[in-house]
Amino acid sequence: MDFTCPNNVSEMWRRWRRGMEYFLAATWSGKSEGERVAIFMCMIGKDGQEVKDTFEFQREEDGTDIVTAKILFEKFEAYCKPRRNLVVDRHRFLTRDQQPGESIDQFVTELLTLAASCEWGELRDDLICSRIVSGISSNTVRERLLRSETDLTLQKAIDICRIAELSKQQMKLFGGETVQAGVSRIRHQSTGRPEERRRKESKRQESKQTPQGSTSNDADKECGNCGSKHLEGHCPALGRRCNNCRKLNHFAKVCRSGRNINIVLQVETGDDHFYLESITASLDSVDSRNRKSREKSSEYVTLLIVGQEISLKLDTGAEVNVIPYATFKKIAGASKIMLRKPKAKLTAYNGQDIPVTAVCNLSCKHKDVTYDLEFYITNMKSEPEETADQFAARIQSEYKDVFEGLGCLERPYHIELNPDIQPVVSPPRRIPYGLEGRVKAALDEMCDQRVIVPVDHPTDWVNAMVAVEKKNTDKLRICIDPRPLNKAIKREHYYLPTIEQITTRLSGAKYFSTLDARSGFWQIPLDEESSLLTTFSTVFGRYRFTRLPFGIHSAQEVFHKRLHELLGDLPSVETDIDDILVWGRTQEEHDERLVNLLQRTRECNLKLNPDKSKIRQPEVLYIGHVLTGDGVRPDTSKIEAITKMPKPEDKQGVQRLLGMINYVAKFAPNISEVTAPLRELLKKDVAWHWTECHEQSLVAIKKVLTETSPGVLRYYDPKKPVGLQVDAFKSGLGAVLVQDGSPTAYASRSLTETECRYAQIEKELLAVVFGVERFHQYIYAKEVTVETDHRPLVSIISKPLDKAPARLQRMLLKLQRYHINLQYKPGKELFTADTLSRAHLPNAGDEDQDLVLCVHQAVMRLPVSDKKLTELRVETSSDRAMAKLSETIQNGWPKHRQSSPKDVREYWAVKDELSTADGLIFKGEAIVIPPGLRKEVLRQIHQGHLGMERRKLRARELVYWPGMSKQIEDVVSSCAVCQELRHSNAREPMVPHEIPQYPWQIVGTDAFVWGGSHFVAVVDYYSRYWEVATLRNLSTSALIDSLKSIFARHGIPQIVKSDNGTHYSSAEFAKFAEDWKFSHVTSSPTYPKSNRLAEKTVQTIKTTLEKAKRDSKDPILRY
Repeated sequence: MDFTCPNNVSEMWRRWRRGMEYFLAATWSGKSEGERVAIFMCMIGKDGQEVKDTFEFQREEDGTDIVTAKILFEKFEAYCKPRRNLVVDRHRFLTRDQQPGESIDQFVTELLTLAASCEWGELRDDLICSRIVSGISSNTVRERLLRSETDLTLQKAIDICRIAELSKQQMKLFGGETVQAGVSRIRHQSTGRPEERRRKESKRQESKQTPQGSTSNDADKECGNCGSKHLEGHCPALGRRCNNCRKLNHFAKVCRSGRNINIVLQVETGDDHFYLESITASLDSVDSRNRKSREKSSEYVTLLIVGQEISLKLDTGAEVNVIPYATFKKIAGASKIMLRKPKAKLTAYNGQDIPVTAVCNLSCKHKDVTYDLEFYITNMKSEPEETADQFAARIQSEYKDVFEGLGCLERPYHIELNPDIQPVVSPPRRIPYGLEGRVKAALDEMCDQRVIVPVDHPTDWVNAMVAVEKKNTDKLRICIDPRPLNKAIKREHYYLPTIEQITTRLSGAKYFSTLDARSGFWQIPLDEESSLLTTFSTVFGRYRFTRLPFGIHSAQEVFHKRLHELLGDLPSVETDIDDILVWGRTQEEHDERLVNLLQRTRECNLKLNPDKSKIRQPEVLYIGHVLTGDGVRPDTSKIEAITKMPKPEDKQGVQRLLGMINYVAKFAPNISEVTAPLRELLKKDVAWHWTECHEQSLVAIKKVLTETSPGVLRYYDPKKPVGLQVDAFKSGLGAVLVQDGSPTAYASRSLTETECRYAQIEKELLAVVFGVERFHQYIYAKEVTVETDHRPLVSIISKPLDKAPARLQRMLLKLQRYHINLQYKPGKELFTADTLSRAHLPNAGDEDQDLVLCVHQAVMRLPVSDKKLTELRVETSSDRAMAKLSETIQNGWPKHRQSSPKDVREYWAVKDELSTADGLIFKGEAIVIPPGLRKEVLRQIHQGHLGMERRKLRARELVYWPGMSKQIEDVVSSCAVCQELRHSNAREPMVPHEIPQYPWQIVGTDAFVWGGSHFVAVVDYYSRYWEVATLRNLSTSALIDSLKSIFARHGIPQIVKSDNGTHYSSAEFAKFAEDWKFSHVTSSPTYPKSNRLAEKTVQTIKTTLEKAKRDSKDPILRY
């Protein structure tokens, strides 16, 4: 790699690393770490080898550098990344044009790559869009882009360029033949050379100044009556009436009358382009009331043409009137219509030629006004497309019976009551005199619909009546106050779907329809017994519902259940109580599934409300969310409600405000820490006080919502890979579900007071646990890539569980059921999750008690007395270095060792394993001993004289401090007793044996004599753990009794190995092995050393007993 170019070293490194990664993927399998480092340094070249010498690496205890291929990649990445020139990068971007033969996708990809290093920020998309307009090689495409200047976005610019490029490629396939194009937008093209067209255009402008009705003998001059060129006496306007002034012998486009009613406007744009306005500007139906819809999309109008009603599509972008030949043939019939040869060439908006058969003038009538319009007849098969409104009108007409009346579903509903609840009879409530007439009218209407019927006999239950004003109408809705009845009703508890569950099934949806069940609950009949339960009293008498009334707390579940049973099997149909959603990936799919739904509603007599129906829309409001082709976004009315909320007057007001923000938070991760002061008010120990900082927080929240539009969450697709981004901050956790680089769902929560005191690595792992559990339904049983900005977490999660601190162990166990691949990603690339953690929502729950219990148990099971634990806590808190270490663990370690405090640098190598709990510092499950207590701990470690390796192994399980192993070696080496009793006999040859699969699977045993007493030893082949027992006598039964005692505590082994001594070769021991169902294996008579492990253990036991005897200590305490 070339490191000599200071302005391009970053790009050189990017390209070199990409090629190197491909090479390593193909060649590194089976290579050792040393070989990988050698390959890397060989490939990087001499310049890179000199750069490597400047790097600083971590060191082993023996002082050697820790160098791996992964570390080298990271070091060179950090070295090369800042070696770029921002000015040069931006110059490359601003001067990048589309190259000859380069496709638009290649051009855009290169611009995106260049922009990545320009640090444009929020201007990135706008500048890329501008660069596309400036750098595109086609002037025609550039002109089209400039026409869309007001609403041109990056995606729209790319789409326009792709369409133009695709059209050009498709034209080549036809070898220059005319391509059939749909009538969408047409422009006029004159024939002839450019110079001739400009000359004709100039003459046409001059011809407009000639008096009306004048003619010319020169066929090259434009006629002042029709605006075209022709021989004298052949003017097409002769005998025609002007649509502007209503006079004869000229067309409206050259009319010089000052009258502007229904005028045909003509806009000259220069060259050979002009816009058609003959329908759009002259029809009274297209007035200011329709201006908004006309700007939004093309409209349709029905004209009476030659006595026949024809639907025509209005397009302000087209420059002529076009009609397919099939439609013209239908219009003409037996009529004689004069056809003229076309003098213009028509081109669709995408550049394709449209074949023109002829030109004619047709008499068109609209609202009692007749117009004479010129039409181009084409050989196209396309007919005017049906608009969404036309489709809705047709559907509601075809299924008129579905949208009229009140439906009645099969199977009456029976209300189940708790027999222990006593019936309640409520007296009639008074109603204002001004409402009596409206109430009586509503009751009569409900009686006519058979929703209620009068009751003239006693009933056990009588409910009070409630009259509710309906929105946007003067009618009342009659309900009952069912609170006493609701206490006795047994609910069905049928599951209602959430918007998150519904949107997971909308992947690819582009067209939507929402339907509302008319008076939904009233479409479910009640049986006679249940109907009597709904009896209610009024000043006009008693009535009972024959249909399911509003207010019954099981009504929503019952209606949703019934609707789900009727419609749940239909594809692309979702239900939520009385709201029905139909969607489709294409217009055809949507229409087909909507028809299927309407056919089903007709069959089951379910009636729909036409006033609340939205048919074939690009976006709809459903369950408080706006569903679009791009994803789901919040309802603007909800955002407006937040911005208009008054200042909270108490804690309940703050809770309501934060609850509203909770709705927006899943869409807008850019709501930052501005809610933090408000959350402080909800703490139990904080008295209510509204200060200036709270007022500023409220203003900031509203400003964020009004000035920053919440984003769109794309629909979750179960068929696509899913990722998870997590982050932890000082007081919050954030998680984002991601698919194809776009957010699918957001989640956040605050940390409890206890969790706030976690070490940073514990918070980061807690964020992973929170993310996977929050999105369990999305990620369970799937391979999930989890991205975090905490690099140490990636290494700690790959280590064995017993190497992690107690709290981390519990979290790691919770992750075992998920298939996650944890990856590091810089925090700036996890801005969404990072912002969420800062803008977290208040945590309604308590801290995970499993984690608390786990940490408490970890402290309680330490083999340390309470007095010693107290001494350790006091020493840890009072020692300056230990206090600094605890603070660093809590706040997080810096990125580089040199940046950490000097007092804690010696812990850098094990920083990922350190944690704090209950006033102590732990490395894994071992206590970190403060400097003041280390000598005392060393003395206790060597108290048993068990030897160097065994003491180090035992010590590492319980305690830790930097350099502990070396200090233990020094203590053992300087111990006179250990040196005197050290074994000096020659090492026996190694005897291989089967490696056990688990502890206590294979054990060895041997009997021995020491100090005049008899003992038996048992050692585990897996863990080397041993026990020794004193024999009461030399009999085999005494040895068997001791073995039974040991086996009772640890379990019966699968294999017991021993020598061929008298005890083990006896029939009594063979019977013991048979009864206890273990295999007894003895050493070879010719090679007794095959029981070497048991014999070595006996030597260790004898040495321990001898050392204890010389120190006059109890050997049990020594052990």
